[in-house]
Amino acid sequence: MNSLDDVRYRLDLAGGFLKEAEEDFGLKRWRSCVDNAQLAVENSGKALLALFGASSKTHEPAKHLEALINDAKMPPDITGPIKDMLPDLLTLGLEEHFMTDYGDESSYVLPWDLYDEASATRADFCTGRMQIFFTGGRPLRGIATSIRRGFGNGNGNGSSTVWPGAWNKRCLIFPN
Repeated sequence: MNSLDDVRYRLDLAGGFLKEAEEDFGLKRWRSCVDNAQLAVENSGKALLALFGASSKTHEPAKHLEALINDAKMPPDITGPIKDMLPDLLTLGLEEHFMTDYGDESSYVLPWDLYDEASATRADFCTGRMQIFFTGGRPLRGIATSIRRGFGNGNGNGSSTVWPGAWNKRCLIFPN
């Protein structure tokens, strides 16, 4: 997969899981709602990782994004929006992923007994913020533009290894 295909794929996954989370919320399937919300947020983080050409083979995109923003070469127009995403990526991170699937194995609490309307509402709030982040692509477009100018590969010379030959297709992901 190339970076553009990976970004599009991850955003499509996030959108599909978000739709399922919303349906689950309406049906009062709290565990399933949180599970799908977690997958929507995780895949949103993986889409952002793909913008940098980083592998999306992780259940902890927050960990890798945090490492990226700690890179002293990154300008604030990139680090700011990523920092805004980190709390939601951490809230619905790896631990939540395991809890929605396996429950609390240490105390033998099944996943269906862990989640209620309040936890589904919290998860829905996280996905809502993530959706705002990606809808219209405003912050994401700013990050992608900076990467295109060369910040993503750290060389700062105006070229980018992340989006080779694909930037003219940006309207597929970043509508004007």
